Amino acid sequence: MTPPLRSERRFSGVSRRNLVLPSWSATFDRPPRGGTDTARDASDLTASLPTVVSDGTDCWKGVRRVVVIGVHGWFPNFTALQKVVGTPRTSGYFCSMMGQSVLAAFENAHGVGEDQLDKLTYIPLDGEGSISERVEKLFKVYLSKPEWVNDVERADAIFVAAHSQGCIVAAHLLARMIENGHIHTSQMPRVILSSFCGVHLGPFYNSATSTVITPYLWFEHPSARELFDFQDTSSRVSEDYQSSLRLILDRGVKVILLASLDDQMVPIYSASFSAARHPLLLRALYVDSSISSSHDFILNLITLGMMILNAGLDDQGLISHLSEATAGAWRGVGHSSPYEDPGAYDLAVNYLLKTSNPGAEPLEVESFGARDVKNDYELPWILRGVMDDPKVQELFPSEIKALKDTILSWQPDTRALRDIKRRASRLSQPVLTVHD
Repeated sequence: MTPPLRSERRFSGVSRRNLVLPSWSATFDRPPRGGTDTARDASDLTASLPTVVSDGTDCWKGVRRVVVIGVHGWFPNFTALQKVVGTPRTSGYFCSMMGQSVLAAFENAHGVGEDQLDKLTYIPLDGEGSISERVEKLFKVYLSKPEWVNDVERADAIFVAAHSQGCIVAAHLLARMIENGHIHTSQMPRVILSSFCGVHLGPFYNSATSTVITPYLWFEHPSARELFDFQDTSSRVSEDYQSSLRLILDRGVKVILLASLDDQMVPIYSASFSAARHPLLLRALYVDSSISSSHDFILNLITLGMMILNAGLDDQGLISHLSEATAGAWRGVGHSSPYEDPGAYDLAVNYLLKTSNPGAEPLEVESFGARDVKNDYELPWILRGVMDDPKVQELFPSEIKALKDTILSWQPDTRALRDIKRRASRLSQPVLTVHD
């Protein structure tokens, strides 16, 4: 049985749960990724999606040499800006957190610790700069350690944990390791990239003009301004990233795209790379225990959007239209809190080891530009299109019903959320029916 995700934090001695959504069971114990064989066979989506193939000790079969790679995010030079984007963590921190989850899962399966693995190698790759500068620098650091190269070449499983800008860097590094024959395509090990709040579609569009952050951006290295180029999928840096991501997905690398509900820097549509389509991409949403219950409805609606994407369906722009309303306070911790939670790392271990890896499909990325003005009044029509989709109704009837039942009692506490409620209020109308 899959252990619950370890998502707890203590406030004043009281333990309150953080959440990683959708839950494992909501994704893998029901169609199209799970459930009975009959139910899965009824879905034409199942064949291309990873499904649970093992939930016991045999998921570790053949896994005795493990490599954990950490790639930190962008390090602001100004202390004041660090208060905005969160306290930087070194790559060693990501290695440690991922390694703890690997060992905990192994011990849970076998009742023993690290000594039962032939080898567990930590590869923290530290270095600052633009994306291309970091890729060159970190790959040289990696090559300078022959033991690291040897361990990657002999690994049975490779776990990569990265944050923010580091997610892009990590994808390029994995692509280089594959291209240079360090990760053998003829005998591909199991590999996963866990992306925490990645800037796949850039930061919030309006953050470039924020009076809080703009003064610092122009004093920072161009690496900070470069992140805004990801707001356009046709930009050079975005297309380069898509090329590396396409390569690693083609080789069977699984990718978790973890967004944070109250991220103050990276919108949910960016961290979840909502414009991308591939069966090996798994979206998840981190919800800190400190978030007010006034967010419950919007949380459930975004989670449904994630479930729709994870099922290989089109969310019709739902997540991108909801992301602005959930932006965290500029001096909040939403951008940095997900990587401090063990449950996010547990998800990566479970997804890599307990699910299948179906045949490769090409990565598809829809054209996206953050500067394209979104018409807020499109939301009712997007909701109607999503809720009336026969496939969505077939797969998620209870989620649709719960949203319809709670919209009128929802008490949002910000202007942005109140606007969402007003435009989503037609959810309560009979026109949006659920098919039995």
